[in-house]
Amino acid sequence: MSIDVIVPMTISVAASAPSRPGFGTPMLAAFHTAWGDRIREYSSPGAMLTDGFTVNSPAHKMATKLFSQDPHPPTFKIGRRALAFSQSLTLTPLNITEGFTYNIDCIDLEGATINVNYTVLNGDAISDIVTALFTDLDPVAATLLSANTETYALVDGMFLNIVIDGILHFVDFTIADFVDIANATAAEVASAIDDDVGDAVAVADTAAVRITSITLGGPRSNITVLSGTANAILGFSTTKVIGAGVEGLVPTDAGTHIAIATLATGVLFDFNFGFMDPANDLDVEDITADPGIATDLAAIEAVDPTGWYGFALDSNSAAEVLAAETWVQAEEKVGSFNNSDSEIVDIATVDDLFSNSQAAAYTHSHLLYSQRVLLSYSGVAILGVMLPTDPGTSTWALKTLVGVTVDPIKDAHEVIVRGKGGNTYSEVAGLNITYEGLSPGGEFLDTVRFLHFLKANLQIDIFAALAANPKIPYTNIGIAIITGVIGARLNANVETETTARGLARKPAPSVQAPREEDVLQADKVARLLQNVTFDGKLAGAIHSVSVTGRLAA
Repeated sequence: MSIDVIVPMTISVAASAPSRPGFGTPMLAAFHTAWGDRIREYSSPGAMLTDGFTVNSPAHKMATKLFSQDPHPPTFKIGRRALAFSQSLTLTPLNITEGFTYNIDCIDLEGATINVNYTVLNGDAISDIVTALFTDLDPVAATLLSANTETYALVDGMFLNIVIDGILHFVDFTIADFVDIANATAAEVASAIDDDVGDAVAVADTAAVRITSITLGGPRSNITVLSGTANAILGFSTTKVIGAGVEGLVPTDAGTHIAIATLATGVLFDFNFGFMDPANDLDVEDITADPGIATDLAAIEAVDPTGWYGFALDSNSAAEVLAAETWVQAEEKVGSFNNSDSEIVDIATVDDLFSNSQAAAYTHSHLLYSQRVLLSYSGVAILGVMLPTDPGTSTWALKTLVGVTVDPIKDAHEVIVRGKGGNTYSEVAGLNITYEGLSPGGEFLDTVRFLHFLKANLQIDIFAALAANPKIPYTNIGIAIITGVIGARLNANVETETTARGLARKPAPSVQAPREEDVLQADKVARLLQNVTFDGKLAGAIHSVSVTGRLAA
């Protein structure tokens, strides 16, 4: 006889618990062509390098900023922006004081730093300063002209060793290259050089030979004639020649300002403006148009709706950020952004990014003014600091952002920024801190995140209770199961005397629900429990302290 006859048994496996939103996982939205998916998860910035990114990719720079925080989220996601932006800036000099030095560092697409500087001379007008700065930015390829002119008495087998843009080329001159090698023309020499280099780099120029680098400007544009028997005849200088300006930039001298665009779309140049005052020295505006960030964010969310919470952008122009804020305001997520527009610190300007965000009362975004560095990614860094913390346990104010250059912002400008609903990163008593952790709509971001967390988890808790029980009876005990689930979640988030959480201790949270005998029959038939409510109070936090002392003689 089988034991099943005596002890019949069936063991069932309960359904898995419903998944909860990833309130600790950031998503970094960046344009790239490394892969075609909409979103991928990584456990380190280094893992991105085997996936098609480079250390100079904006997405990798953002991830590095995120992981510079300690602690930082264990994983992050890269969301692919498919619609390419075209970076566009204006730089307007303001200071014509003799002796004042404009000093700007431009970081190109390969990570090289090109310094742009000009010291104001007596009598300089704004247009003179614009022209000087434009000249330093304008990309000019390296070029080298032979000292000797045609005809050249070359001999079969003569050669040149030429380094062009860091690559060594061996140029061999043979009889086949010339009508008469002993009376070689500049055009024939140039053609022979092009053949061996594999690119059009040489031309005849007024009976001499001119070599121009392939790279169009910047420090990687360089030419060096190292050696070769032919150089005694041609007469090239053996001193390294380097290009000027910034490769890939398209600056325009507009008289009153410099307009900066990029040769390619979807690429970002960084700028460090040093200690220049945005109100009195140099006005900076990022006028990059929004290519459709809301479309990209919606597409990313459609693939992964709950696996990430806070997000940041690679390009943070006013147009892009405002579009992203509009999108995220309808979501249970937050966006964290940084912007360097000088008009933010102008109290008379009311249509800048921060003012417009405040006027729209956006509460799902965090805006940091970044005075010194355009691509500071302070918006990413604050996500790195905050997302590892439990919602409701930490404020977004008074945080140090590792790897973010602190701003030399004036006190008056800080007041203006905060008055427009923005936040700053500055030094206070030797400590670099963010302040004050507010959304443009005036809500503290720790409160916004906690409310999103509480709502999502209450919904999941109630759903889990409904799904885990074969059937919850429509009785007072059944109703108590639901109120008990709600009460447990609320109580788990109540602060103690020493531990900060999202809900205050006093008054203690309470949950109310109708008794079974008071429920409408129609609701019972529909199996719908209505009129369940709870009360509680959000916990506060201390951001500043006012002290008055009295001392006796």
